Amino acid sequence: MTNKVFLDALIPREDFDVENEASSSGLGRSKDTASVSDLKFGDFFVSVLRKPDFQRETNEWDVGKAYSLITSFLDGDLIPAISLWKNKSNIFIIDGAHRLSALIAWVNNDYGDGEGSSNFFEGNIPEEIRRAAQKARLEIDEKIGSYASLKAALSNPGQSHPDTKRLERARALGHLAVQLQWVEGDSSKAESSFFTINQQGTPISDAEIELLRSRRRPISISARAILRGGRGHKYWQNLDTQNQSRITDVSSNIHNLLFKPDYATPIRTLDLPVGGKTNNPQILSLVYQAVKIINSEATDIDKDDNTGEKTHIVLNRTEKVIKRITGNSPRSLGLHPAVYFYSKRGAFKTASFWAVILLIKDMEERKLLTKFTGIREEFERFLLEFDGLDQQIVRKRRTALAAYQDIKLVYETIIDNFIRSKSYESLPSLVKSLPNFDYLSFESRTQKVGQPTEFNKDTKNEIFMRQALVTARKCPICGGLLHVNSISFDHLIRKQDGGNSSADNGQATHPYCNTSVKK
Repeated sequence: MTNKVFLDALIPREDFDVENEASSSGLGRSKDTASVSDLKFGDFFVSVLRKPDFQRETNEWDVGKAYSLITSFLDGDLIPAISLWKNKSNIFIIDGAHRLSALIAWVNNDYGDGEGSSNFFEGNIPEEIRRAAQKARLEIDEKIGSYASLKAALSNPGQSHPDTKRLERARALGHLAVQLQWVEGDSSKAESSFFTINQQGTPISDAEIELLRSRRRPISISARAILRGGRGHKYWQNLDTQNQSRITDVSSNIHNLLFKPDYATPIRTLDLPVGGKTNNPQILSLVYQAVKIINSEATDIDKDDNTGEKTHIVLNRTEKVIKRITGNSPRSLGLHPAVYFYSKRGAFKTASFWAVILLIKDMEERKLLTKFTGIREEFERFLLEFDGLDQQIVRKRRTALAAYQDIKLVYETIIDNFIRSKSYESLPSLVKSLPNFDYLSFESRTQKVGQPTEFNKDTKNEIFMRQALVTARKCPICGGLLHVNSISFDHLIRKQDGGNSSADNGQATHPYCNTSVKK
């Protein structure tokens, strides 16, 4: 996946649906354009610029799109107008957040790792966002020149300049501006305009619409809090003070469980995060659906949370399930991400992530976790041997959201088969006998030899994953793979039976195997 440039920190978010601030009428004549000087941090215009809290994150553009927008602006090409709405305190972007943010990033040299972004992340910018920012800066500075360098090119107008194109662009900055258009009416009109506009161009998905329209409900607040680890814009800042602190703490814990450790591609480690990369443009939908699956049986979550109490309960329930999947708590099964959540080519599998969450939740309710550990080695062998089975289901069902329950059913069937001591060889026919699953193929597909002659990123990932999985550490109790985030140290001879604490009497196991399986 191409690295996305994180631009969400450059324009703050705010709830514009505030009593006595809902009207934009009678505030004087609005400006028609915004120049580069308007976009400098500290300027009057950018200081009152806000994104409404229902707007999706500004993280969908890669370096190429940011570069193209800045180039188009500097060369005087047509850029669609930015749609704005104003109340008595701020100016809100209804459409054009990516366009305006790309220009703000260039003017202020902040592509996700500058002062504004650092403040957003409270000084703890994720490493993958830093890498993307550095890549963007290097490419844009090389091809266009930084804002500072173009400004410096005008400091000696009488001297010749080695880069005539940059000097030409620098001179144009004095008259270039972005066109602005204004939405008239109250906050409900502005919100309606946002959803109408964003169904054009790059449409908002049904899942995004659901999340945005339910933004004050506990599931949505929880998802946003988890994604940023309790940092960044606090969508819960108007809730009760005590609950704000609780939400921040629990969401930070869940974030670390899902998204640590960080990794780069091509993949050179099996120490992969359970939830994939946070710069995935669909990551908010992934977290939102996960929280929704975990809390599907909860009551009173379809109403706004005005105190934060319901959000805190939702987060606690979510943390409990995630801790069953990963982490070092005694309840952790320590499911290895490379087995359950990534393809052999290193791609994160969203549908499988949701399917496993639902599977573990149901197995816990059916009290099957201990039995699962007894057949876990065979189940993981099946997942690795028939990697791609879940992707066949996604292709058939067309979306991850439509496919995850089918994947869960297949996994459940395989586990129940092993628990009943049925043969491994009969599994393909058993799965294909399920209603509407006869399309599945269990044949191994080998890659054709020939062009291209160079290894691409996916092939490099596959080479590493294949070799690393063969020699990966396994739990001596259940035989499942061990992950760096979920290791417990077990006494071979228990202390109560006279065992000592020397290295010779220890072994690395899954936390759950150590505390709940070993007798």
